[in-house]
This record gives sequence, C-alpha cells and structure tokens, in this order.
Amino acid sequence: KVEVDNVQLLVNFSEGSRSWKTVLYSQATCLSAGDNYLLIGCQDGTFHVYNKQGVLTFPVLNLGCSILRAAVNGSYVAVVTISPALAIWNVPEKRNVLKDESLSSFMSENRSICSLEITKEGNVTIGLSNKTSYCYSYSLSAWMLIGH
Repeated sequence: KVEVDNVQLLVNFSEGSRSWKTVLYSQATCLSAGDNYLLIGCQDGTFHVYNKQGVLTFPVLNLGCSILRAAVNGSYVAVVTISPALAIWNVPEKRNVLKDESLSSFMSENRSICSLEITKEGNVTIGLSNKTSYCYSYSLSAWMLIGH
C-alpha cells in the first residue's frame, strides 16, 4: 500500500526544460550528483541511482534504515545511514566495495557528519562537526584520523 503523502515526484531540468522525471515512494533525505550519476537517498532506507538521461542504472537497494548522506564520483557511490554505517558500490560493475562499515568508533551524540566525499578511485573521507576528518583504509580495514 502506498500512501499519497509518501509519494514524491522528482523532476530534472536541463537547459531550462524538463529532461526527465521519476516518482519516489519515500521521502528523499539526501541527493548527490557526479559527472555520470545522480543518487537519491530516502527515509525508508532505499537509494536510487540514475544516469544523466534519468535511467535507473543500479538496482534500488534497501539498507534497512534512513540514508543520511550520499556521495558520487566517477564509477562510485557511497551512502551513510543513520545507524551510522558506510557502504560503497561500483555502479558499472554493480559490485559492493564496502558493506555496512560502522562509524561508531568516532561518532557520538556531540558529533555529526558535515561532509561525505568519495574519490574517483573509491576512497572515502568523512568530515565531522568537531572539525575532525576520517578516511577509510581498505588495506588496514580501519578508519584513519587525517585531520583535527
């Protein structure tokens, strides 16, 4: 059952005219666009990845809790959920790169996420409200403090 209050129409305009539109069945919580993809994170834990033509290019996945932040760069998309956890995918390969990596080692009630960035190589940096930054190291399977 879909309630009318939960339906959102997303319209993309390019050069002053509508280029495509889609319907979301949950409230959008974040949006991130790169050169190749647009990612929309939703309150119900789903996220949607579209190409420039508005074609859904990745399966709609449900991560189980609301999407807080999103980042897109090159072939990679990253999302942070309110749990808080990070997940990363390579879109063209439809491959998970990092699954449900906890942020609890550096998150607290006094700290919030101010930024999420991903490089074209799939490396992620998270900036916090207390002016610290962390980068995930794949080789160490751990978060590195890179700025204080």
